[in-house]
Amino acid sequence: MNNKISKKIDINCDIIFFMKKKDTTNEHKERINEVLYHIYKHLSKKLTIEDLAKISSYSPFHFQRIFKEITNKKENMMRS
Repeated sequence: MNNKISKKIDINCDIIFFMKKKDTTNEHKERINEVLYHIYKHLSKKLTIEDLAKISSYSPFHFQRIFKEITNKKENMMRS
């Protein structure tokens, strides 16, 4: 394969990766917004990480990581 075609393939792969990553970030934000809305609607109830993870359709571990990334807060800080 010549060098020109190889560079074009590399650039196309980079663009596809960037587009997928952007979509993933939007999906994370949408899911976390659903969780934040649920928290707001149920402020008087005790909510667990497992409950919130289920709402977001993430595992508890993944939920905690994404929640912190999107909100810049840990879940227990939301309780204060």
